[in-house]
Amino acid sequence: MNLLEDTAELQPGESFDRAARLLNHDGRWKEVESDALRRELFKDHMEALKRRKAEEAKRKQEASVAAFKELLHRSNLKPTSTWRKVAQKLQDEEAYEALDRLTRLEVFQAHIRQLEEEERQQREKEKEARRRQERRNRDAFRQLLQQHRDESRINVRMRWKEYQGIIEETDEYIAAKKNTSGSRPRELFEDLIVEMEEEYDKARSLLKEALKQAGWTATPDSSYEEYCEILGEQAATEPAADGDGEDKPADDAEKPAAKSKLAGIRDSYKRTYFEEQVGRAKEKVAEADKKKKRVSDKFTAFIRNAEGLYASTTWEEFEDAFHKEEEFVAVGAEVAKQLFDEHIGKLKAKQDGKKRNSREEDKDDEVSKKKKRSSRHDDDDHRKGKRHKRDRSKDRSRERSSRGHSRDRRKRGSEDGEPEEGEL
Repeated sequence: MNLLEDTAELQPGESFDRAARLLNHDGRWKEVESDALRRELFKDHMEALKRRKAEEAKRKQEASVAAFKELLHRSNLKPTSTWRKVAQKLQDEEAYEALDRLTRLEVFQAHIRQLEEEERQQREKEKEARRRQERRNRDAFRQLLQQHRDESRINVRMRWKEYQGIIEETDEYIAAKKNTSGSRPRELFEDLIVEMEEEYDKARSLLKEALKQAGWTATPDSSYEEYCEILGEQAATEPAADGDGEDKPADDAEKPAAKSKLAGIRDSYKRTYFEEQVGRAKEKVAEADKKKKRVSDKFTAFIRNAEGLYASTTWEEFEDAFHKEEEFVAVGAEVAKQLFDEHIGKLKAKQDGKKRNSREEDKDDEVSKKKKRSSRHDDDDHRKGKRHKRDRSKDRSRERSSRGHSRDRRKRGSEDGEPEEGEL
C-alpha cells in the first residue's frame, strides 16, 4: 500500500495493468504473493485515492465559494441587484474567476436570497419595535384618559371634538395620533365613554332614589351646592357598600371605613345628573310658556273676531257673553281680562286716532281754502302789475318819441341859421 501511495503517477481511474507496468520493477510489488491480492490492494487504493481527491476538490470548491461569497459581501449588494450588472463589476476578480459560470450564478442567487431574508427579518424587527412603541403610546393615552376621568375633566356626555380641543397639545395625544395600527385616540376615548355610560346608568339609579327620599325636585333655579349637600346628607345615612351588619374582626377595626355606594359616585356623574334634571325642568317651563302663548294667541284672535265688541264694551259684558267659549276657558278669567283690557285699549286708541285724523283733515281743508284764496289775490295783483308795466312802457315810448321830434325841429332850425325863441 505504501508503494501505491508513493506513486504519484497513479490517479483515480487508472487501470491495474498500467500500475503493473509502472511498479513491476519495484521489489515491494513483487513481495505481494499473488496477482489477485495485488489487484485487490490496487482496487482499495484507487477507491481511497478517489475519496481523497473528491474531498480535496470539495474543500477547494468550498474555499472558492467562500471567497466568492466574501467578495459579494464586500460589494454591498442589495436585494434588488441583478446578476448581469454584478458580473460586469466583478469579472476581473480572482474569486470570480475561480468558479465556473453556473456555480457563480448559484452563489449569487443564494446571496440575494440571504439579503432578502435579512431585509425581511429587519422589517419584522422594525415592525415589532414599532408595534411595541405604539402599544406604549396607547397605554400612555389610556392613562391620560383615566386621569382626566378621575379629575372630572371628562364627563359622560362629552364628545370627541370637545375633548380633542383639551388634549391636542399633550405629548400622549400627539404620540398616539402618530400610530399606524391599533385603536386610534378617538376610539380609545369612545371606549371610555361607553364604560362611563354603563357606570353612569347605575349611578343615576342611586342618585334618583336618594334625591327622592330627600324630597329634592329640580327647578330652573336649583343650586348645585345645595344639591351636593343633600347628597352628602343621604350618603352619611347610607350603609357602607360592603357592610353586612355584622361586627368586624379586630384586625379590620383600624382599616378606613368603606364608602357607601352613594359616596363612591364620581363627581362628574353627580354633575351630569344635576344638569340633566335642571335642563329638563327648564324645558318643562319653556314648554309651558309656549303652551300659554299659544292659548293666549288663540284667545287674542278670538277677541279680534268677536262680534259686538266695541271700545265701549265693559269686561262684565264681555265675560257674561263669552265665558263659556273654549278660548276663554283655556286661558282662564285672569288672563282673559288682561288680554281683553289690552284689546279694548287698542280699540280706544284707534278711535281716538280717527278723531284726531278727522280734526287734522278739517284743518287741512281750511288751510287749503285759504291758500286758494290767497292764490287768486296773488293772480289779480300779478295781472295788475303786468298792466301797470305795459302802461309805463307805453309812456316811456311816447316820451322817447316826443324827444325825438324835438331834436328834429332843433336840427332843422340850426340849418336855417336862426335860433328859435328860447333856444340857447
